[in-house]
Amino acid sequence: MGHPRRFLCPTSLKTPPWILDPNEAHHILRVLRLREGDRITLVDGKGSWVRATIALGEREEVVARPDGDPVLVPPPRVRPHLFLGCPQAAAVDAVVEHAVELGAWSIVLAVADRSPSHGRALARRMNRWRSLVVSAAKQSGNPYFSHIELCTSVQEALPYLPSRGWIMRQDAPPPKPCPEETGAGSFSPVSGDLAVAVGPEGDFTREEAIALEGHGLVPACFALHTLRSETACLSGLSFLALLGIRVRHRLGGLGGP
Repeated sequence: MGHPRRFLCPTSLKTPPWILDPNEAHHILRVLRLREGDRITLVDGKGSWVRATIALGEREEVVARPDGDPVLVPPPRVRPHLFLGCPQAAAVDAVVEHAVELGAWSIVLAVADRSPSHGRALARRMNRWRSLVVSAAKQSGNPYFSHIELCTSVQEALPYLPSRGWIMRQDAPPPKPCPEETGAGSFSPVSGDLAVAVGPEGDFTREEAIALEGHGLVPACFALHTLRSETACLSGLSFLALLGIRVRHRLGGLGGP
């Protein structure tokens, strides 16, 4: 899908002009083949963006000058938090990219009891995942970079999770997000921070599931068929993204970069 040319602002959006990072400059000049006077969008990952015009400095430096004042996008009313008991380390790459595109406020990864990857293998990929957060946010127009955290166990991850949300489980009833519905798992779409927890391929152990339920998460089924961990993340986050769209529609819509 087409989108404006978005690049990471190297400093505060309040301190122009900006000399862009060499990697961003390379993308502008060698990949997109933009020229002096072309317009781009600078983002800070904290909700703000600004339109800018590029100029060329020495040694292929790209300098950006603002075309107006920075715009702050208010935080979303529905803030999805993904909790994943990690599958194979390489499989997390796509999960991170898709989670950012679907508006995940945070991505909390844990070495669950049945995770096939050990903590060292996951820790070695953290820099890559942080880089994927930035690139996916720029591509999708998500003005807020997802915070990503790696924990050594489910118990260690609990303080990073909201105390409301769902644990994805095939034998559970569907989630009930609407305020007019009642019963376990019934939350208003405007209730803010909501978590969706996805286990590794072997699922969470009984002890881990009890800990998550004790934290406030409710078992719920999000699909007709058994899903792989990566697909389950997409299913749960898509559900929360739909809640966010409903809220934004009721409020009249909010723009982004």
